[in-house]
Amino acid sequence: MTTMLAPVTPKRVINFTTVLRPLFAPAAASLVPMRSTSEVRLLRREPGAGPKLARSLPKRASKMQRLESRTLAVPRVRGSMSRAAGNTELETVGMEDLKLPLGVSRFVTVATLRVMLKTDRSELFLKKSGASWEICPDTMRVDITDDKAEYRVGSIQVYS
Repeated sequence: MTTMLAPVTPKRVINFTTVLRPLFAPAAASLVPMRSTSEVRLLRREPGAGPKLARSLPKRASKMQRLESRTLAVPRVRGSMSRAAGNTELETVGMEDLKLPLGVSRFVTVATLRVMLKTDRSELFLKKSGASWEICPDTMRVDITDDKAEYRVGSIQVYS
């Protein structure tokens, strides 16, 4: 609790009536002139006059279309490779359809392709480079939009 020894007298007295009087003045003294209701006229527009808003309406009911996923054909092979002799004997057994899901990225690893094709761990992915075939490691990224690259998958015996 604070005790005051000497009474405090204000140094300046403010008269709030002079400050608040302009705020509560009658409408005639306002800065924006008011019109009387006899001066206000409502205008009626004719139906054809004025700007017209164009509204686009569908000509027919829209239909949901099914989005097609892409399908790539990957040949299945079997045979043998010899790196020392430089020969490859591959026999095409059939074709495997690789259905790419919607939104798949352009670059996919070989391990992801294995899962999509449901291959065994013993089957190898091969990529044609020139006249020979190379074994693709699981970490290799494959560009699925490249039509010039040629790939095979299958059971292959590799002789070193």
